[in-house]
Formats: sequence, C-alpha cells, structure tokens
Amino acid sequence: EIRLSLVGSEMCIRDSFRDEYTHEVLDEKEVRKAMDDELASFRKFKVYIKMLLSNLPPNAVVVPSRWVIHRKSPTRIKARGVAQQINTGAEMDVFAPTPTMVSCQVVLYVAALRGWQVRPGDVKTAFLHAEIPPEEGRVFMRPLPLTDDPAEYVWECFRAVYGFRQSPKWFNRYFRRVVGQVGFQSCVADPQLYHREVAPLALEDVKEEVKEEKSKQEVPNTQWVMGCLLYTSPSPRD
Repeated sequence: EIRLSLVGSEMCIRDSFRDEYTHEVLDEKEVRKAMDDELASFRKFKVYIKMLLSNLPPNAVVVPSRWVIHRKSPTRIKARGVAQQINTGAEMDVFAPTPTMVSCQVVLYVAALRGWQVRPGDVKTAFLHAEIPPEEGRVFMRPLPLTDDPAEYVWECFRAVYGFRQSPKWFNRYFRRVVGQVGFQSCVADPQLYHREVAPLALEDVKEEVKEEKSKQEVPNTQWVMGCLLYTSPSPRD
C-alpha cells in the first residue's frame, strides 16, 4: 500500500502570490526568482533524488510539500520549500531548541561588564546542512508545487528539509558535532549555550564546517550562530 496525502500541496496554484503572514500581494517575477533560489539550494545540498511512484517501497508514506513565501525586506522575498509532515498521534517531543532568555541575559551582562563585543551570525538554509540519519529510514516528499516534475514522481530526501518533524533534532545534532570539532562544549544548565576557553574566536572556524567558506575574520568574544549562543573566554579563570 502506498499512502499519498494531497493536503495543502496546491497552496501556490492560484491567481496571485501572497505573503504568508501579511497577505500582501507579491510580484510574480520576484516570487519566481525566490523559488529558483530555493531550488538552487536544494540542488547544491543534493537534498533529493527523483523517484517514480511505482518504484516506492511497500507502505511508503509520501509527505506533502508547499511553499512558504514572505517578504523579508523591501527588496527581498524569501520562498521556503517545506514539507507538511503532520503529527499522527506520536508524542509531541520535537521542537527547535534555542538558548533560554536567562542565558542570553547573563552572557550579555558579562559581555557588557568586560567590554566584549556581541555580533550576529547566520547561515543560509541552515537545516539543509544536516543529513537525515540512515537509522531514520527512507523519507519521501511530493515535489514542490510549480516545479517541472511530473505527477508520477516523488522526491526521496536526504537532508533535513524544513517541515519534517525530526528536522530540528537532526540539525541540532549536526550543529553540536560541528561546534564540537572546533572546541566548543555545551553547558549543563543550558545545552544551547556553547563555550570554549580560547581567544579571540574566529567565527568562521565554526562556519567553515557549515558553509565551506575559505576566508576567515577574527571577531571578539561573544557570538550568535544559527540560533545558538556561543561565547569564549581568554582563559579558564577570566
């Protein structure tokens, strides 16, 4: 038996594109470009391979997909291709972990007290850096609406596409491994607060593993990277 859900898959097939949150009517050319950029990221990270429906394994579940479109700035529209994996009764124990506000306040207080600088960092399409672990089994998704894939094809996914219920966990495991490779340790009180005792921190030491960038830039002690709070101290006692 092959179960194929169609819920929400035709979200974008309509007369106009609208912002997901403000419902503003968006320019079609801008939206199409944003979609092309997202699909380029899918190709870059080798997110999926195409597979005929007839070749799916028995009892395969194909997750619907959709576009989430939002104007992030007056000059930029973001089109995010997401899976629509809906909870079917399993325990609600998956979420995107973030540092607590107390951790943020404490580190910012220490930074202000010691004259550190705090700078933001971000990684584009962060979840797509994380692979789906082999023990999770095979994961299938309908092609995103308005792509050229015929109806008889599905995508077998190998990356943590936004919308899969386990994607936050897969990405968090990946992030923990990457920052561990450059010397960061997770705090006991707040697992999303990472610390290492070296100075100064090169933010690209972390990004090199994640973004494959070659250039490095020395930056001061306290950093935000991909929703996790990282900081360094010059020595164990300082």
